[in-house]
Amino acid sequence: MAQAFYLGMDDLAIHLDTAIGDALDGNPGALARIKRFRRQIRNRLNKYLLAGGDTSVGGNLLLSAATQAQEATIDEDLPRLVDARREVTDARSQLAEEAVG
Repeated sequence: MAQAFYLGMDDLAIHLDTAIGDALDGNPGALARIKRFRRQIRNRLNKYLLAGGDTSVGGNLLLSAATQAQEATIDEDLPRLVDARREVTDARSQLAEEAVG
């Protein structure tokens, strides 16, 4: 269960990073994609916790990054989008650490 969770979260992190890059480039569909990935991250994290999984710092960081990216995209705040993208990278590193134990 845990391995599937971490691999799935990493996939979502990659997709979120791409969507943030699209938002930075001004692509019109980026906000909808960021919202979708945020919802998927939240749902996967909640499902994992409800199934008895341990608290995931990396998962929480990723959810925080998605939330920040969503708000920054709505506000057209490019510096906050860049920060959110950095947070995605930090979340991926943390998820990798958690996955290997």
